[in-house]
Amino acid sequence: MLLAIQYELGMADGTANGVFGPGTQAGPRQNTVHLGSRGTWPLLFSAAMVLDQRPDVTFSSVFDNTMSSAVSQFQSFCRLPVSGIGDYQTWASLPVSTGDATRRGTACDGATKITQARADTLKAEGYRYIGRYLTNPSVAGLPEMAIQPGELATIAENGLRVLPIYQTYGNGAQYFSYEQGKAAALAAVNLDCSAELGELTPWQ
Repeated sequence: MLLAIQYELGMADGTANGVFGPGTQAGPRQNTVHLGSRGTWPLLFSAAMVLDQRPDVTFSSVFDNTMSSAVSQFQSFCRLPVSGIGDYQTWASLPVSTGDATRRGTACDGATKITQARADTLKAEGYRYIGRYLTNPSVAGLPEMAIQPGELATIAENGLRVLPIYQTYGNGAQYFSYEQGKAAALAAVNLDCSAELGELTPWQ
């Protein structure tokens, strides 16, 4: 998908690399698609929607009412302003998991303890949901990766919410299978952090 955008921008084979960098971002930034748009850019946009498995979308060079409706649904799902228009933020949310990296969010995750100072900073920056890890497979490298004693109380006292994250290893595509996902989900559900933290109870 990104290579298709890069070739449409005229990038040579040695330059087009499938990375959503500044040069590639210029295409979607300069080619907003909307109701009535026709041509290659609506075609590429529809391809991105199809690849993202958005319902009721077909590969087409015409941005019609059906596409506009599908875009509105996608924008709502991504918590973007709902306009039914393929603007830059909508474009960016289709081919890469980060979407528009400059977009301000309300959720974050981190591998360090949420202290009072960090809570103050996060709140001031507009964050409300804090992702913290339930386990730490590498204590030596990241000693505070897992939720630390007293941390949940600090988060709650500051009106923030916790998004629990269960992660062990996974450094290659072959790791991410259905069976591995199922095993990880069961391990997370059955995890008992109460002995370590004194403030979490078994999830069962």
